[in-house]
This record gives sequence, C-alpha cells and structure tokens, in this order.
Amino acid sequence: DDPRADWGGFDLAVIRSTWDYSWRVAEFTAWAERCAKETRLVNPADVVRWNVDKRYLGQLGAAGVPVVPTRYLAPGDPVELPGDHEYVIKPASGAGARFAARYTPGEHDTAVRQLARMHAEGLTAMVQPYMRRIDAGGERALQFFGGRLLHAGRKGAVLTPGTPYDERKVA
Repeated sequence: DDPRADWGGFDLAVIRSTWDYSWRVAEFTAWAERCAKETRLVNPADVVRWNVDKRYLGQLGAAGVPVVPTRYLAPGDPVELPGDHEYVIKPASGAGARFAARYTPGEHDTAVRQLARMHAEGLTAMVQPYMRRIDAGGERALQFFGGRLLHAGRKGAVLTPGTPYDERKVA
C-alpha cells in the first residue's frame, strides 16, 4: 500500500499478508480498486470488497451454503443478545480476533459495553452462537477454486468464556 509504488510497472499483483486491513477497510478497498486500474490484480477488487465484510455470509446462506447463524448489529440498531446460550460478538469487518469476544447469557452487560465500543468506532457487529466444537477441533478454513480444494488451514480456539475483549492482546 505504499503510495509511491508504481503498480503499472508490474504484470500482476497478488494480495497477500493483509494483517492490518481491518483497521482501515475503506483505505484498503480503495487501494485495491486503484491497483486494479494499473495492473492485473489477481484478487479482483470487487471480490476483495465483498470479502472484507462478513455480511457475505447471508448471501452464502441464501445460496444453500451451510453457515453459522449470524445476526448483524449496526450502530444505532436495537441490541438483542442471546439469553439461552453462549455467543460470540465480533466485527463484520475484522481479523485477528480484534474486538472478538465470547459471552455467556450472564455476561449481557459486559457484551453490551463491548458492542458500544465497536459501534463508537462505526463498526457493525456480528452475533453468532458459540460453536463448542471449536474448543476441541479448532476453526477450519477451506479454500476452493474452480470446484477444487486448494488450501486448508486450522486455527485453535482463542476466545475464552468469561474473558472480556482485551485490545492489548491483539494490537
């Protein structure tokens, strides 16, 4: 994202380690669009824009892809949180567990405070039931291209019940 880079001097560009994109989503997607005008961007800018906002899960679910049930809470929306099971709150545009935390029904007030912090930064939150199988097997990411599995990865559980979000652990 170096503004001095001459992307037109390259035959193509591949977006890779985007560790801080979630702190600057608008800047990142604008860069992808600029880059795509100067060279062949292997990760198409429209796909990048679609992928940085996890509201795409709704589109995938509507297309028949199994997804975790998800509710989105934008700034100003009424706050309704699960009262009968553990749940996770995280940003719709996020990575690296930034603002992500796991809550029990008894932690409603703590969860509401966390939502307020996210909303103060203009972030839309996702609320999902906590999937207990992540504790034992981790979270898997499968990447397909043209119907073929290309990459698979697994990361261990990082959200501990009763442990509120701590920015110092992910910053």
